Amino acid sequence: MACTMQFLFLLVLTSYHFYFGTSSFESYEIQVIDGNIENLVAHVFSKDNDLGNKTMTIKDAFHWSFRRDYDESTMFTGEFFWTSDDGTETRKTSFPVFDNDVAKDCGQSILKDHKCFWLVTSVGFYFSKDDPVSTGWELKHNWP
Repeated sequence: MACTMQFLFLLVLTSYHFYFGTSSFESYEIQVIDGNIENLVAHVFSKDNDLGNKTMTIKDAFHWSFRRDYDESTMFTGEFFWTSDDGTETRKTSFPVFDNDVAKDCGQSILKDHKCFWLVTSVGFYFSKDDPVSTGWELKHNWP
């Protein structure tokens, strides 16, 4: 009887998985870290959520968590501004800090929460998943 109940549970879970997709289960945490820029402003937003402007100092970080949409359309865009001491904009760039490509790089599994990291430096934007110490950093986007 216990084996039958386990089988039914797995059957229902598998059916739900195929009908609704894995993304409704997937949980992500994104963290943006200021590596070495004195005056960095980050503005992160999606179609449903605007996380606002975050003025960051060196080694400062901010993070947010979310679950992907069932249709895997979740996307967060990051706009980054590097300013001089007097507030004049020195550099500006914008790119997806989370989309389907980042989700693949971060890992996909309904069984665990995913952590993705962006390290912002004067060279560009480095990406790492789960544990930056053990997985290392990969340059994904340069400043213009």
